[in-house]
Amino acid sequence: MGFLEKSSLYDIRSSFRDSIRRVIKRGFLVLVYCSGYLGVLPQGQTEALVSREILGGLSTGKSIVLEGTLKQRERLRRWIQQINLVPIGEETLSAIDSSNHQVLVRHSVDRLIVAGATLAPLSFNLTNGVGVDVEILFDCRIPDSGSHIVEGTDGRWIEFTAVENLFHELSHARHKATGNWRSFDSEGQAIEDENIFRQQMASMKGIAPVALRGSTEGEQIWFPDSIDLAMANQ
Repeated sequence: MGFLEKSSLYDIRSSFRDSIRRVIKRGFLVLVYCSGYLGVLPQGQTEALVSREILGGLSTGKSIVLEGTLKQRERLRRWIQQINLVPIGEETLSAIDSSNHQVLVRHSVDRLIVAGATLAPLSFNLTNGVGVDVEILFDCRIPDSGSHIVEGTDGRWIEFTAVENLFHELSHARHKATGNWRSFDSEGQAIEDENIFRQQMASMKGIAPVALRGSTEGEQIWFPDSIDLAMANQ
């Protein structure tokens, strides 16, 4: 059984009161917890409710937590559902779920220039098999085609879609949450996983050959326009 239901998840109506919904569907528990607060949009035009919801699994009941407005969390859920369809994606999400640590995926515009960031407190637990709680900063405004291109194994630029980008950060999170982080080559570790993800996803789509990533080099190709900026907290 996958980490998430492959069918669409539930439209969670956020409110100021904390709410918990437990839904058992085909033997898998999805635990959703929403706790809201107001975020102010640019120029103070309006306000939007920023909430957290938990995508829980059978083992821990906390697992991955999404933070953002309803629309931002919907985009994250959709990308995570796509990741879950790929074998190494499902493996990664299941490993996080079994780690007994929480991975917070939070909408943030601050790390767009570097295509997201995965943060964790420095500790021996990162490498000794114990693991720690992890936070991913990810800009939910980016298009499905991605905000960056990256260098392929042949030295040419290749695509880096939003799904590939988020999986890359979840790979970092997996290794930090399970205490298997390769501290001396963290990016290399995530790129190895990313290339397996690329190969498996291409195979599922019947695409060959598949372009693989060859280095940490990347270039930003998408920049938010005025509409994107106005929707930063929507």
